[in-house]
Amino acid sequence: MTRFMTRTFGPGIALLAPIGCGPADPPGAPDALRALTGAHTRVVWVQDAGPDSDPLSERSELRLVGLDSDDRRGERALLPEVSNYTKPMLTADGARVVYSDRLDRSVWVVDWEGSGRRKVCEGFAVDLWRDAASGIEWVYTVERFGDQETLPCRRRDLDDPARSELVWEGIEITWGWLSVSGDGQRAAATCRWPDTGLLDLSEPRWHRYRLGCWPDIAPDGSHLFWAFDGPHRGIHLLREGSRDSWPVDLSGAPGVEGLEIYHPRWSNHVRHLAISAPYTLGDDEIKLFKGGPQVEIYLGRFAPAYDRIETWARVSRNDLGDFWPDVWVAGGASARIPARVAAPAPDPAPRDAAREPGTRWPGDRSGLEFIWRGSLAANQLDALPGEPRRSCRVEPEGRARWGRFGVMVLGGGSCLAPGAGERLVTASRRSGELAIEALVTPGPRPHEGAATLLALSDGAAAAPLRLLQEQGVLYLELQGAAPEARDLPRIRLFDLPAARQTHLALSISAGEIRAFRDGSPQSVATSAAADPRSWTPVPLRFGDLPGGGSDWAGSIEGVAIYSRALGESEIAWQHDLYSSHLYRRKGTARYQLRGRLLRRSSTPDPGTLAPYRRALAVFVYQVDPADQPQLDAERILVAHWTILDGRRLPELADRTTGTLYELEIEPFDDHRELSSERILMEGLDPSLPLFCDVGELQVDF
Repeated sequence: MTRFMTRTFGPGIALLAPIGCGPADPPGAPDALRALTGAHTRVVWVQDAGPDSDPLSERSELRLVGLDSDDRRGERALLPEVSNYTKPMLTADGARVVYSDRLDRSVWVVDWEGSGRRKVCEGFAVDLWRDAASGIEWVYTVERFGDQETLPCRRRDLDDPARSELVWEGIEITWGWLSVSGDGQRAAATCRWPDTGLLDLSEPRWHRYRLGCWPDIAPDGSHLFWAFDGPHRGIHLLREGSRDSWPVDLSGAPGVEGLEIYHPRWSNHVRHLAISAPYTLGDDEIKLFKGGPQVEIYLGRFAPAYDRIETWARVSRNDLGDFWPDVWVAGGASARIPARVAAPAPDPAPRDAAREPGTRWPGDRSGLEFIWRGSLAANQLDALPGEPRRSCRVEPEGRARWGRFGVMVLGGGSCLAPGAGERLVTASRRSGELAIEALVTPGPRPHEGAATLLALSDGAAAAPLRLLQEQGVLYLELQGAAPEARDLPRIRLFDLPAARQTHLALSISAGEIRAFRDGSPQSVATSAAADPRSWTPVPLRFGDLPGGGSDWAGSIEGVAIYSRALGESEIAWQHDLYSSHLYRRKGTARYQLRGRLLRRSSTPDPGTLAPYRRALAVFVYQVDPADQPQLDAERILVAHWTILDGRRLPELADRTTGTLYELEIEPFDDHRELSSERILMEGLDPSLPLFCDVGELQVDF
């Protein structure tokens, strides 16, 4: 697949049979399910029963609905009560349904025929898993749903709820998104949104893989899992232990036709999954929240290579919104994903740098308090005794955003590392030492005045530590034990060339500061303020300070910060390790040309995109192939950042059609960091080549 997945709307092979509500269902509907799965199949979901559509089960006007391929009764309500039903799930034998009441935060179970309904426990049910050895059907629950903090996660014996076990109490699980693998050893989860990855339930440990939402994991033991894409039209499949992923379009079902889809859910059979679609109400905002009567349930079958959906069947056909599907296929538990698609899972956990000390950046991890290679990396610290593994997060603010390979692109903004600065300073106060390394690339133009690359600062006073650039020179400011100081002395470290990658390292110990550039020592200085024991714990940020006035344009990646000093030979080795990582990167084509704007996707009010705070809108341009013969196209699609940090950028969002614009673009497919971003491109021709704007943002907040 050579194009971005939202544009590769493959023609699924439809198994169309009119499926309606209740006894009036034509007999072909169950046959369509049988034809797709080749076995007895049951589907359960939630359906609107009130005047307002409710795709996230926030109200009490819903029905619990099911369809059995073999009972000839068609689509029917499993319970007579109109109430709150959320995320219904079929047990391993397909005989019962477990669901949650989101309003009173309780978990319930009922037989397929509607009998035996009983309350299981308080909380919210996120998944079911049957232990083949003991025969126990476990229901995994969290205490809260709809909040950021959905902890702890426990599992209870469905038939003996008093028997419970703690599963996870580390990083918060967002929106109850947790799905357990067929062997019970892993769980796909978001911890916290938008970080998606695997929980190793045997240790337990968290392994971040990418940005995304609506994760799910294969029902066998292969540990193949997926994360939703930013445009909400497909998934990215991932193998355990590998950062590589591949897209699968889910918006090509007949009747969906490239529109938004939600509630993706793997069935108990590895080849089959369900979705709710299409979501069309509203303008260019996220359409999930409005649902609507056009939303139906679809069942899809993966192709043998798991690179596309080869066949679709429409499960529901009615004038009511249908959401939260789950599917059971007789004999599905014995199906397996081929090893050629998902290599056998490593044992006991994915291979990482911590298990190979000294051979992969950052080498020796002792004293490592913060690591951030890029937005596409795991960025995880080793677990301390009695503590869960910790992920290091970086959140763009202002015009800061991700660049190719997930680097921080600064200029008009900053990136905050929540909680990292406070933990780092606390650790360095104990050791009296600190070391920083990072790969930085200043912009092509010189900065006016002092520009901040990195700082420990809360914005209220001078920063205990600040790395800044002025007139092509890198300086260090240290506040130390003088919080009242305003005009702090600057320590000159070394020259920092424009538009060139530079590996910088700084080591502080006993009042001495040693600076290194590209692994080689550059300067040594002493200062009484170079004593972390006198510093105040404050946030860590990259780029401009909260008060503004020190904006630095450039990119930063490969950040490692320690609560210990680093020696000369170790820093040289760190430089070599990261350089070897850079050598493996593939280049991409960059085009500079002029294009006449023909059509632009509309950019809505940022509030309608929540929880997304960034978005790219796709525009259509007419270009002259004579300017860039390699393009071989007269019309192209270009994705521009039109919303950053929850603010609309009118200079880009409201460009005038018919106007000629200078463009600096690269192929969108070479920018994996954008695959989970919100993309606005309704009604555009997906066959046109897609690029992304990599020029500087000439906009102000």
